[in-house]
Amino acid sequence: MLGTATRTALALAAMLAFGSTPLAAQSARYAADDQVIAQWGDGRWYPGHVVSAVGDNFRIRFLDGDVATLPTTRIRPDTFEPGDPLFVRKHDGLKRAVLSERYGNALVVSYPDGATEAVDLKRAMLDTVTTRISRDEKYFKPAVLANLCNATSETVYYALAMDTYNDGMRGNASTGWTRLAPRSCEIRNLSQHWRTEVRLPSGDEERAYGFMSPTYIYGQTREAFRTRVLGGAVTIGSGKRWGGDGGEDEYCIMDSPTIAFRHVVDHGLGLLTKDYCRDNLSFKVPFRKLELPGAGNRKGGVVDWTFGE
Repeated sequence: MLGTATRTALALAAMLAFGSTPLAAQSARYAADDQVIAQWGDGRWYPGHVVSAVGDNFRIRFLDGDVATLPTTRIRPDTFEPGDPLFVRKHDGLKRAVLSERYGNALVVSYPDGATEAVDLKRAMLDTVTTRISRDEKYFKPAVLANLCNATSETVYYALAMDTYNDGMRGNASTGWTRLAPRSCEIRNLSQHWRTEVRLPSGDEERAYGFMSPTYIYGQTREAFRTRVLGGAVTIGSGKRWGGDGGEDEYCIMDSPTIAFRHVVDHGLGLLTKDYCRDNLSFKVPFRKLELPGAGNRKGGVVDWTFGE
């Protein structure tokens, strides 16, 4: 947010300005790891969490990594909810927006020009805060949202794939096609790829296991299908490329981008549910891995992927 020297000076000024306020009655409101919004030295309110109590103040670690010790007058419970006006940090500065949807730390925002985008909570801030204390827990259910963009001048057809588990047996699945118009973006919820819960027997009880699934993406254009150009990196005569190069895993795709499909293969005991790669209408190609939030992230996040020229 600010340089180290400025940040330190503002934190000290805040402690001197507010440290004498009687806060004993309020100090029990926050506990370690509580998700909050706190006022930085620029007057805006940023998301973070409580690290520890420091006398009548609290040490706050903001989601962007900055840390400050603040009085409770500059701390509020996290109440980002749909309808709230906010600012989003972009590479070229701040942009006003309105919060449309929230899934934990994954937000969908609407800009004045009508565009929508999925943004991570750490990129959001408020000018002012309300006195609202209660919050609707449904907005805190985490998800992973993907901004999938087509920066080319042609329609891109893409497919997604993931590892699967079924009754303890590992397999894989691929689904497609989804069209993405030229110079356009869409927001897609990848939560079913990010975390899945399965139940495995353990003695007389069933135990729930959560796991993170590797997730992959592949893109082509109609021209690529006609010329049977395969691979995670698709190159046409004009030199356009998308999907990246050096595919990390192979999955089935259909020969025609106009035919919706879902391929599922179960390994484990050698059982085969469906394997359309044996069909002459499909073939295997390498997919590129999407870097979804790691196993330690329980609050969701945002993934950006661009099919570019």
